[in-house]
Amino acid sequence: MTGTACECSGLMTFLGHPAIQNVALVLTLGAVVWYAWLTRRIAGVAVRQADLMHRPYLAIDPWHGREVIRVAMEKGTVKLAEAGEIDPSLASEPSRAELPQKPKLKNLGLGPALAIRVRVVDGGVHEVPVLYPHLAVGQETELVLLPRHGNDAKKWTLEIEYEGVTGMRFVSRYVFEGLVVRDASTAELGRAKVRPT
Repeated sequence: MTGTACECSGLMTFLGHPAIQNVALVLTLGAVVWYAWLTRRIAGVAVRQADLMHRPYLAIDPWHGREVIRVAMEKGTVKLAEAGEIDPSLASEPSRAELPQKPKLKNLGLGPALAIRVRVVDGGVHEVPVLYPHLAVGQETELVLLPRHGNDAKKWTLEIEYEGVTGMRFVSRYVFEGLVVRDASTAELGRAKVRPT
C-alpha cells in the first residue's frame, strides 16, 4: 500500500509542476479561442441565411415584348459589325424587351422590400416618386417615370434601391436605350446603417 501512495504522490507532484500547469492552461485557452472562432463563423452563416430567406427582389413587371422584326434587324447589325461592314458603334445587342407604357414595380422576392428609392441616371440624377415606399411579397405599385425618358434613343439607367427586413440593402439596375432594355442586374450594397433615435 505504501507503493501505491508513493505512485499517487509522484503523479500529483508531476501535475502540480508549474510547467505542466502552464501547458494545460495554454491548451485550454486554445480550445476556448477555437470554439469562439467556430461560433462566430456559425453566427455569420446564420445571418447570411436569414438574408437569403427574406431577400426582396424588386423588378419591373411585366415587360413589353418587342416586335420580332426589330430584334432581327438588331441581330443583323451585330453580324455586319462583326464582319467589319459597318461601324461597330452602330450595332447594339438585340433585346426582346421594352419598357411598357405604364411600368409597375413588383416585389418578386421572398421578403418585404423596405425604404424603396428609385432614381433615373441620365447625366444627372433624378429621384422618381414611389407611391408605396414598402412592398410586401407579390405587391406592386405603378412607377411614374419622367416623360422625357424613352422618347429618344439615348442611354439612361433606372436604379431601384431597397432594404430587406434583416437590414441588407440591394439595388436593381436597368440600362435602357430609349425604351429598349440593354442590361439588367441586381447587387447587394451591404447593411443599412442604424440611425440613432
